[in-house]
Amino acid sequence: MPSRSSLATAAWKQPNFLASMRYVVRLSHLSEADKRAYVLADNKLAEKAGWDRELLAIELQGLIELDVDVELTGFDMAEIDLLFGHVREANSASGPKDKVPEPSLGPAVSQTGDLWLLGSHRLLCGDGDPTYVDVAVRRWQAYTGQAAILAGSGETFETTAERRAKAAA
Repeated sequence: MPSRSSLATAAWKQPNFLASMRYVVRLSHLSEADKRAYVLADNKLAEKAGWDRELLAIELQGLIELDVDVELTGFDMAEIDLLFGHVREANSASGPKDKVPEPSLGPAVSQTGDLWLLGSHRLLCGDGDPTYVDVAVRRWQAYTGQAAILAGSGETFETTAERRAKAAA
């Protein structure tokens, strides 16, 4: 079997080398029953296989930027162009779930030093804009359906918001 460095050298010197390579899976160590099961499983995996289109587009774009002949990957340019179009279309069609909530116009609930317990996660309000901490807490609550808890007091985010709003009034 050729070494990795000789394969890399051959691939570098011959542009069509990678396209001509065939991969061999050796099954000689398997029993006849295991070989039959492998063939079925291999075909089932291929049937269920799919692509993360956005990740595929990123990888193909990266290869294009490196001046690699992307058709060596087995995709032809028409497929690649179609993929790029679909990904652009999907990324431009953002719905309400993709919109990042803006901080509320009212006073922030969070204060510098607040430590929010978000399930197994912790979120500390530092010296930045606390309204962005409020946004993160609200998004986490909406996503998980759980209540954020203020460490030390045991109050939920909503209870803390009510208490602080009354104190400010």
